[in-house]
Amino acid sequence: MTESEHNIRVLQASTPFESLPASMLASIAAIGRPAHYGAGETIYEVGSPAEAIYLILRGQVEHSFDPGVAAASQLVKIVGPGAVFGWAALLKTPVGAAAPHRLAWTVSVGNSDVLVLDALELVALLDTLPGAKQDVMGRFASMVRHLYGFAGFVKVGDKLVPAAISSSESGSPRGYDTFGF
Repeated sequence: MTESEHNIRVLQASTPFESLPASMLASIAAIGRPAHYGAGETIYEVGSPAEAIYLILRGQVEHSFDPGVAAASQLVKIVGPGAVFGWAALLKTPVGAAAPHRLAWTVSVGNSDVLVLDALELVALLDTLPGAKQDVMGRFASMVRHLYGFAGFVKVGDKLVPAAISSSESGSPRGYDTFGF
């Protein structure tokens, strides 16, 4: 199996992308940039700009939220092949707001190979297939809420802060503007 075929198979098994046709998966694999990280190597840190998402092709990555900046039901997770991380790059922000920043540290547990997908390029590609962007973003939102208890950002004063899932019917705190995928 070629590297490209392997990448497409991993995309096909990954929750956000599993419903896409093979041609779209091939296009996504083609825009991805392969990257290798050694054991203990940092992939990104809390506060760094969120411009890309990552798909684990081989290996494992530790994903650790900073409890001071992230609302999450589980602060540390180890994820393996098929997992997608770096989803903050896909968050919508209000017009004029700063671009999203990372809410977690990610470190390669052992040798890991990932596919780095530029968020803007991925969204533009998904826009070429009717319904693909809505489907993939909906899957991301469900996955993030389920795995991390993250409900998006809320605007408190002039600052955007991460919000945990609320018990209210709407799923967001009352009296706040929310921003999601």
